[in-house]
Amino acid sequence: MVANMILQWFEESATGSELSVMILNKETQLSDFLMRQGYQKASDQPFFTHMTHDLVQLPEPILTKGWLARSIRGDDAYPIPANIYRSLGLKP
Repeated sequence: MVANMILQWFEESATGSELSVMILNKETQLSDFLMRQGYQKASDQPFFTHMTHDLVQLPEPILTKGWLARSIRGDDAYPIPANIYRSLGLKP
C-alpha cells in the first residue's frame, strides 16, 4: 500500500520529536487510515479555510533565473498523492 510506504518514509526521515500531518475534514477514509497507524486528532489546533481563485486573469509570474512555470494536468502531475488516494479506494 502506497500510503504505508509514505508514512514509513516520513517516520524514518522526520527529525522532529513529534510527527504530524494535516488533512481536510472531509478526508474521512484518510483520517481513519492515519488513526489506525497511531495518529490522533488534535482538537486544539486551528481550523483552515479552503479558498479558490479563478485562473482567468492571472498576472505573468516573476521567476528566478532558470525556473520554469508550466501547467500540469491529470494524475501524472502528482503521482504520489494520486496513488495514496487510490490505495485508500478514493478518487484523486
